[in-house]
Amino acid sequence: MKKHYDVAIIGGGIIGVSIAYHLAKAGKQVVLFEANEIGKQTTSAAAGMLGAHAEGEGHEDFFFQAGRASQALYEKLKVDLLHESGIDIRTSAGGIMKVAFTEEEKQALCRMQHLSTFKWLDASSVKKNACLKLQITCWEQV
Repeated sequence: MKKHYDVAIIGGGIIGVSIAYHLAKAGKQVVLFEANEIGKQTTSAAAGMLGAHAEGEGHEDFFFQAGRASQALYEKLKVDLLHESGIDIRTSAGGIMKVAFTEEEKQALCRMQHLSTFKWLDASSVKKNACLKLQITCWEQV
């Protein structure tokens, strides 16, 4: 083991490993410490979703903007990892469904209608289309 590193990272989850990867690509000598197996703690329980629409309420919202920026960076990372390591991280762009149960939640969704990726579904559309495609059972109350 070397005696000198530019950066020491504690934690081998997705964030720690990503930081180590990018610092190493930038020419830094990096050491990463993980108490257990890399990626087997919180990261292994995460859904792995980069859902900008799930985190924010449209273009003006900070979380939405950060989510969209992350999605763009992730596409480049996917290509880089495949080229450098031969590992295909197998991403998919399937979208999400947000459901409004209250008038306040409905208004929040209405503020997102201007987004090009937004599609409004009423309850009957969800029951007829989305539930059939997802092979799930929808309650009559939907």
